Amino acid sequence: MAEQVQIGPRVSDAAPHDLEVEDPEQSFIHRHRVSFLVLFGMMMVTSFFAGRSVVGMLIALPSLALSAVLFDGWIRGRSARGLFIATGVVAVVTLLAASYLQDNPFGAIASGTVAGIWIASQPHFRKRLMIFATGAIGGLSCVALLSDRPYAMQMILTSVVIAAVWLWSIGDVGEQTRLIRALTRAKDAEQEASLLRQRNRIAADLHDIQGHTLHVIKLKAAVAARVRESDPARAAEELEAIQSLIAESIDQGRQLVNATQRLSLANEAGSAVGLFEASGIAATVTGADAAHADWEADAALVLREATTNILRHAHAERVEVRVRPRSIEIRNDGVPDTLRPQRGLARLAERIADRGGTLEASVADGWFIVRAVGAAGDESPDPFADASTSHESTRKATL
Repeated sequence: MAEQVQIGPRVSDAAPHDLEVEDPEQSFIHRHRVSFLVLFGMMMVTSFFAGRSVVGMLIALPSLALSAVLFDGWIRGRSARGLFIATGVVAVVTLLAASYLQDNPFGAIASGTVAGIWIASQPHFRKRLMIFATGAIGGLSCVALLSDRPYAMQMILTSVVIAAVWLWSIGDVGEQTRLIRALTRAKDAEQEASLLRQRNRIAADLHDIQGHTLHVIKLKAAVAARVRESDPARAAEELEAIQSLIAESIDQGRQLVNATQRLSLANEAGSAVGLFEASGIAATVTGADAAHADWEADAALVLREATTNILRHAHAERVEVRVRPRSIEIRNDGVPDTLRPQRGLARLAERIADRGGTLEASVADGWFIVRAVGAAGDESPDPFADASTSHESTRKATL
């Protein structure tokens, strides 16, 4: 059976700030900043109790504190070169001292952090550099072999593993940040291109629609001026015709503006497929041109919001979109472990409900499904039923 999905908070619980659109890049940075700073704090406490002596208990704390400050500045785009160099020097000294004393393997965390931040800023060969950096940290840890203590190999292996975990984790944060920024740039470029196309369309339509009307008004005004004394009745008729043409021109201008604000589902589908493919997600769209004209804009908005949610929250590998004259269904196989309220869909659900339609979200057989139906829409069985799941197995969410 399918799980029920809440689309947004209930109206009574919703606050004005809940409706604000969250910047995905800033949200990502905030989550990882908080998570890693908490981890740094936990490592400092753990490191203190991991030492076998007073020196071992204290040896890693300065490097961990500097690493936390360095990471906080880096993930917010405010890293300082001087701090980076200072943290790197302290990290290497701490790693060498901790390895020689064989007393605290957490001294390797700072080295992994500094190496991860430096590699994340490199434009090419990042994975190779990560492997090289892991080997270099292992080489520095081999100073433990110079000590007469019996835990040299254990210290070397533990230090390498701890440093590698931090190095690769920070490198992964850098890769994800790059991907989010690339998607944001692509979205901004698409919006700018759409605005440019819209301006060109307005200019062309204004020329076609109102150019002729203004020319006719000019001719009629000239006729009215010429006959205003010899034929006042004719002049009055021409002036009435001019008023009618002006009113018609104003109405045509309003219609033109409304038309330019109407979304194209085909264009939205093409943009969504491009974003999915850029993220490594296989996407198929069926019937993008099938939507009824008075339903197309709402369907395009549903597709846009679903695309944003998939890119932001889901770990999907496949997305399927099916469009019918008065319905659209978007499904993806990236079902999250915890289902959260879909606030963007909640606002769309209210808009569609005001027009007599419905918007529902559900989970069935490993698919997260968003289905919207316009007024007097197609209430036929699930169009994907023959592919993976039956309509009867899906419990729809109540709005």
